[in-house]
Amino acid sequence: MGIDVAPHFGLNDSERIQTELGPLLSEKASILLPSSLGWDQSRSSSPRIEPKFIAIVEVATEEDVQETVKYANRLTIPFLAISGSHGWATTLNNFQGGIQINMRKLNTAEAHADGKTATVGGGMMQYEITESLYRQGKKLAVTGLCGLPHGFAADSLVSARLVLANSSIVTVSATENSDLFWAVRGAGQNFGIVTSFEVKIHDASEDWTMDNNLESQHKKIGMLVMAGLVFRNPELDPEHPVVALQIMSPASNPFAAAYNAAFQKLSPVFHTTVNDIPYEKLFATSAYILESYGRDGVEAVPEGENVAVRATGVEYGERIREATRANEHAYLNYAVGGEGLENVYGERLERLRALKKVWDPENRFGFYIPIR
Repeated sequence: MGIDVAPHFGLNDSERIQTELGPLLSEKASILLPSSLGWDQSRSSSPRIEPKFIAIVEVATEEDVQETVKYANRLTIPFLAISGSHGWATTLNNFQGGIQINMRKLNTAEAHADGKTATVGGGMMQYEITESLYRQGKKLAVTGLCGLPHGFAADSLVSARLVLANSSIVTVSATENSDLFWAVRGAGQNFGIVTSFEVKIHDASEDWTMDNNLESQHKKIGMLVMAGLVFRNPELDPEHPVVALQIMSPASNPFAAAYNAAFQKLSPVFHTTVNDIPYEKLFATSAYILESYGRDGVEAVPEGENVAVRATGVEYGERIREATRANEHAYLNYAVGGEGLENVYGERLERLRALKKVWDPENRFGFYIPIR
């Protein structure tokens, strides 16, 4: 479990943070309070996920992160590092009355002179990294989990700088703190705050072309799902992987034909159509890459008037997850908080638990699918 908030510290004491912590931070750092302009845009919450912050520290240097963690530890209040806010685990709701460490100002990406690696700030968004490196004639190996032909994202990480739970700063790599380096490549939110990392890069390829005419022509396409799978089928191609695309829609959807026609222009080596598939048979997996469920009904409900409907939707969503998840692995970024730790961290869990006791024994990093 995470450390409890000191009972003497709450929203009424937010200004104390600004008074005491502010002078310890760099010139470009800033502190937002609940009364500050821009608080609502920066606090990173939603109706379903709403951690409670009493202050937001917009750090600008690695030392700012260190000082903020040190200060929070001294007052025994929790802290939570935020970058792009890509997280929807319900365990975040356990964060009550602490400091948000907003990393967004740590957003630089510099290719090294050898052209093989780059150092990236811990607050950069994916599109910022891509744009910055492309201007330098480089690109990352991946976007997301995996990108052919360069392998898994974790394998592209060369080293990282972390602020630990005790506020110390360490470098992790294959030769320095190698056990922690292993842990952060998949469970890093349990062990520290990444202020920067060194990653492998590659020469930027030629420009790509994206044709999105169908999306611009049909603004409301109703229920339409496209699933994509890559697998091997020796009967179709004994030497190369096969890319399978599946376009699914109700029979009454008038726009499905346009998407199917676009698919046929790719000259698939094999094509078949299956009709009258029961709904419960169709949605027995979650490998979808294009989804449109129609938004007319949602948009018709005024903001703030669908609380009861949302509760029903959350319950229905959990039923779908239970039906499709079974005992399979849950990708950490898409886990919602109710999965077993074995489903999220797999066979590595026991080793991770042992490392957690070494690097974060008080579970200060205990709010995003925490290892326990």
